[in-house]
Amino acid sequence: MEHSNWQTDCSTLKQRSKYAFDNSMFCDVEFSVVDNGGNKVQVPANKYVLSLTSPFFAAMFYGQLAVNKPVIDLPECTKDGLNQMMCFAHTDEVNLTEENVMEVLYLADKFIIPSLVEKCRKYLKKLDLKPEDVLNVLPLIQKIGDKNLQEYFWSIVEVKSSQIISSNGFLDISRELLCQILQREILDIKEIEIFQAVDKWATKRIEEKGLVHSGKVKRAILGLDVIRQIRFPLMTHKDFAEIVLPCKILINTELIELFQIFHKVSPETKTFITKQRCMGDLLIPNLRFNHVEDGDFTSNIVRSLGLFTDALHFTINKSLYLVGVVCFGKQGTEYDVGLTVYKNNQIAHEVYSQYVTEREMIDNLYYGFTVTIDKPLRIDPSDVCTISAKIVGLFSFRGKQGNEVVMSSDGFIITYKDSKQSTSTNVSQGQFPTLLFRKL
Repeated sequence: MEHSNWQTDCSTLKQRSKYAFDNSMFCDVEFSVVDNGGNKVQVPANKYVLSLTSPFFAAMFYGQLAVNKPVIDLPECTKDGLNQMMCFAHTDEVNLTEENVMEVLYLADKFIIPSLVEKCRKYLKKLDLKPEDVLNVLPLIQKIGDKNLQEYFWSIVEVKSSQIISSNGFLDISRELLCQILQREILDIKEIEIFQAVDKWATKRIEEKGLVHSGKVKRAILGLDVIRQIRFPLMTHKDFAEIVLPCKILINTELIELFQIFHKVSPETKTFITKQRCMGDLLIPNLRFNHVEDGDFTSNIVRSLGLFTDALHFTINKSLYLVGVVCFGKQGTEYDVGLTVYKNNQIAHEVYSQYVTEREMIDNLYYGFTVTIDKPLRIDPSDVCTISAKIVGLFSFRGKQGNEVVMSSDGFIITYKDSKQSTSTNVSQGQFPTLLFRKL
């Protein structure tokens, strides 16, 4: 359209405002920012339009302490981010991308434009971020101070702990973020895997600084606050001996305490956290038993020889992911477990590993451990599933007065049936106090 009659050719206020913005018309101030190449550039703007959008700009341009400079320096802003914010001020529209969304969010928060903040939030929550991206974005969200987004991204860390902590991006995070991750009560990953990732993180810092590789140097780089957040008592004795000890990060007093714990001797000091971490975003049915009791001597002999097979069928009334099987145990005891999940008589998941019973009672009722399903297994209402396990170790707690149908506070129902494979568990008694699910 011709410049002389654009007002009549643009039929709506939004169109006229966009035309004025696209052609830098009626501008009465400039912002000094940097472009993609890092060069300083000046971006023209309209004080009136910005002041209609933001109380920050209204105070800056028309308040008692108004800024009258023709050029205002915004060294922390980029040209693209500022242009997107000004486009939103003129048109209520913004073109968000993975590259500019954090910059636009920063500006929207800084200049108090809540409607633009909300658009950025929604955009970020729709992104299918890689593990490295989550670790890059989280510190920026923390810097902005957006509690809503912080909770959202921490929930991703909790649910996708294994991918995130084992990613290459984890090796580049700050020590501050490392400590924050280790402090989380909900992490869906084994503690030995956490230690291995932390050890790699420390190794990379050593290489960057050109230091000599040694346990003493690693310990100094990590610091006590990081080391004490690693829950060594939750590891198996075998993993601790084969993976942790050779790193020589721990000192003698810590090693003595941990060996006392592993050998079921109450330590004089309590340096390390013994509480089991939880898995995030879980749906946990109610306990299927009305009564729980400690095991007896006879079952101790049979279980230690691996003569028990614990098996149980189950179905559910809505589609969910199976992510874990909770098993009874004895306080602080290590078990060799071979567990298979069948779906419609076909093997869907197998795991053979060692597990250590939590040192604190679950729900103040029993001691146990969780066999996690590394790749969540989808279960539909039409599927008939079977859990079958060989659990070798000392006698454990066991359930009695079991229920065939168990309701969940989240609105789903799980139905249990006896399995002919089982020699010690059925609907009314035995193993598997509950299962762990996650929404699709």
